[in-house]
Amino acid sequence: MASQPSSSTDEAASDQHKSAREWGELVGFRRREPSHVEDETPRPEESNGDGVVVIGKGASIVGEITNCSQVEIAGALEGKVVAEAVIVRAGGCLKGRVCSERAEVHGTIEGEVQVEDHLDIRSTGDVSGELAYGKLSVASGGRLAGNIQIVSDLHKKELASVATQAVVPHDVDADEDGASD
Repeated sequence: MASQPSSSTDEAASDQHKSAREWGELVGFRRREPSHVEDETPRPEESNGDGVVVIGKGASIVGEITNCSQVEIAGALEGKVVAEAVIVRAGGCLKGRVCSERAEVHGTIEGEVQVEDHLDIRSTGDVSGELAYGKLSVASGGRLAGNIQIVSDLHKKELASVATQAVVPHDVDADEDGASD
């Protein structure tokens, strides 16, 4: 005579199935209407991180990055970077041209570096090449080598003036008063 499963085994299996179904509902496996919850995540238009580029550890990029608020490099970048702030993390490497307001270096930058405001070289940082900066700080252990130029406020104004003159059209026939013949 064949034995039939006991009712306690059936109840235990049923409880396990019911428990799994309830768990599935809890984690969203069953389709249900979303509840109304205020989303406090900033929308892209509200975000302060617009224009942030991160090159992660192990990533390698050759190219140009421009019009960013911040570029953070933990991997390697060879090329040109134009951003408000550049951060090179320990182990990160940037080879090429850098043009920024601020730079914080824990890794390596090699090439043409122009930092209008503050170049901050940390204890593991190494910066070399053609360098121009407004202010400089180098932590103990940090390295700085190359052709170095301090960008003064007067020099910044001259650069801005030259840039403006290059953009403003000049009337060849105008005399010094600005009047034309």
